[in-house]
Amino acid sequence: MSNPEAYRIPKSMLNSILKKLEKRIKDKEIRGTSRDRGVIVVLSGSFRVLSVNINRRLMNNHAKLENSVAEAVDDALQKGIELLKTEAQKLLGN
Repeated sequence: MSNPEAYRIPKSMLNSILKKLEKRIKDKEIRGTSRDRGVIVVLSGSFRVLSVNINRRLMNNHAKLENSVAEAVDDALQKGIELLKTEAQKLLGN
C-alpha cells in the first residue's frame, strides 16, 4: 500500500514553481476566436481581458452576438489552460 504523504510536494517548492510559472506567462497574450470569426477576445497570461473585437455584422443579431462572445471567451480560456499546462511541464522537466 502506498503512502500518499510520500507524494506531497513541499509547500515552499510548490510556491516557487507557481511564481516561476506566473512570471513565464504574464506577458503572453492568448487570442480566442468565435467559430464565425466575428468576435476575437485577447487575454493576458494572467487571464485578464485585454481586448474584445466584435465584427459589425453581428451587431443586429443579439443572440448570435452573445453566442459568438461566449465562443471566443471559451476558446481563449481553453488556449490559456493549454499554455499553463505546457509551461508547467517545461518547468517540471516533462
